[in-house]
Amino acid sequence: MYGNTLTNDYSFDDTYVMVGNKKVEQGFAGISTIFKTRYLESPDQNYGYRPITLTSFAIEYQFFGATPAVSHFINLLLYILTCLLIFKILRTLFKNNHWFLPFLVTILFLIHPVHTEVVNNVKSRDELLCFLFALLALASAIKFARSQNKIWLFGVFACMALSLLSKLSSLTFLAIIPLTIYFFENYDKKMILKLVGVLIIPVLIYMLINTQLIETSGNRNLLFIENPLFVNGAGFFEKIPMAFYSVYYYMKLLVVPHPLISYYGYQEVTIVGWENMYVWVGVIITIPLLIFTIWKLKTKSVLVYGFVFFFVTISMFSNLVKPAVGIIAERFAYIPSLGFSIVLGWLLLKIFKINISTPSSEKFPKLNYAFLGIIVVLVLASSAKVFSRNQDWKDLVTILERDVEIAPKSVKLNMLLADELFFQVTKKKPGAKQKDSLLKSAAFHYNQAVSMYPDHIPAHNNLGALYNMLGEYKKSQEEFLKASKDPKPRAKTFLNLGLSYYVNKNNEKAIESLQRSIEIDGNHEAYHNLMKIYYEEGKMSQALETNVKMFRLFPDKRRSLLPSGQKIAENIHGANTLVYINLLLEKKLIPQKTYENIKKQLKASVVDN
Repeated sequence: MYGNTLTNDYSFDDTYVMVGNKKVEQGFAGISTIFKTRYLESPDQNYGYRPITLTSFAIEYQFFGATPAVSHFINLLLYILTCLLIFKILRTLFKNNHWFLPFLVTILFLIHPVHTEVVNNVKSRDELLCFLFALLALASAIKFARSQNKIWLFGVFACMALSLLSKLSSLTFLAIIPLTIYFFENYDKKMILKLVGVLIIPVLIYMLINTQLIETSGNRNLLFIENPLFVNGAGFFEKIPMAFYSVYYYMKLLVVPHPLISYYGYQEVTIVGWENMYVWVGVIITIPLLIFTIWKLKTKSVLVYGFVFFFVTISMFSNLVKPAVGIIAERFAYIPSLGFSIVLGWLLLKIFKINISTPSSEKFPKLNYAFLGIIVVLVLASSAKVFSRNQDWKDLVTILERDVEIAPKSVKLNMLLADELFFQVTKKKPGAKQKDSLLKSAAFHYNQAVSMYPDHIPAHNNLGALYNMLGEYKKSQEEFLKASKDPKPRAKTFLNLGLSYYVNKNNEKAIESLQRSIEIDGNHEAYHNLMKIYYEEGKMSQALETNVKMFRLFPDKRRSLLPSGQKIAENIHGANTLVYINLLLEKKLIPQKTYENIKKQLKASVVDN
């Protein structure tokens, strides 16, 4: 089913974790830094702490470099190990049933197409490792419950710590593990308290590391298009209808995994209130199932355990407490899908009256043709969907182009595709015909993004740069002007706006924008263009003043600033004037020796003339 992933390239956020990640590219040498820094660090934000995941990439890079086939193989191997472990654990838990029940559940989990994102997206190794280690923690807890050997408590602690240090998706296992022991093992309150205590310790250690020991502070700024619900500061009660809608959406994805989308988000998934019909569908489905689950808890049946597992693990991604980036994501359904598979497997066996209540040592259960037909259809349909979806993940452009067709209203997908097409123009230098085609396609998708979300500042910025490349300078200026309306504008935005005014022969506005850029950042490029425009406008005093400021601020640029400063000074004071270098010497911007050398050159030039 997943063999064709091995020929796929990197895509999506794989660049953050494998391609171009300086810490990962150091191999073994980067591991100490990985444990002391955030998962993702950029000029805009630093967030997350997933050192185990990044360490796996660093070790891989040490031996194989950035090799997509190896990365995909490791992801696939982790998925296989997870499925084998699920079968092993369920067979242990469902000890009063025939082994065919855990086998069926494992097969249903293995073939589910909603897992294609986790297996195909190399970055999603965090989800794979997180779930694998959480399952190992569960297995250790079962061993402890049966043997009372405290060595297994250490296994619970160690595996849970590794899981949390891979990703926080397993936080719900703080409830899942005690509940599993309650359902399937002989327990007492003291045993449960020991397990809970051991499970809390790695959480406390994680919090301590995350808040006290990391060198960089955490700073995750969610964009509106990633989750408007949390950016707008919605209150708890305002989030409740969206929680029902989210749970409904995940149930729908698990029952009918089509279409699958790499990034849902705004506006493919909108923030809804009580007026939305699907919120009430979620209420009608979820509330009775929750009541049934709580009511039947004491029965400790496999069916009820499946519901418990699903509801507990999906709660983390219901948009009620924790913001879900993208609002909905297939990777968030990865762990909860085990609960769904348990429920589906149990129901199929009951519907077709297949007796699995006999112990595993008894003869194989008799399977009727209707049941076998359903299983064959499920396996074939799922395999076809998985195999096809793997092809969509061939590379970044392929997955984005495919998914924009399916979800044209996703602002983020349009933006990502436009960015990648624009990147191919600026970095890969295609031929003139291909370049023009790529630019026009990128412009289309940027415009799609801003038509749905007019306040998308990066889209306006990139559109401005793109139109500039196409020679459409008026449009370029309009886009940069829109980008400058950002409540927290960047220096680069005003630099681009200033240059667009300059191209459109509005030097007054160009100067104003470049000065604004300098106020925000004080970058060299803004100073340089400001000096150039002052010179062209005949404002020599301002040009010279700007040059001297640059001389002080950018020591590495002084070699190029000297001739331009002298040229400006000569326009004010005449040929071979010493005013400029006298000023530099007075402000201690050049040493006496440099001053004397330049002075000699200027005098020699006078003699020659």
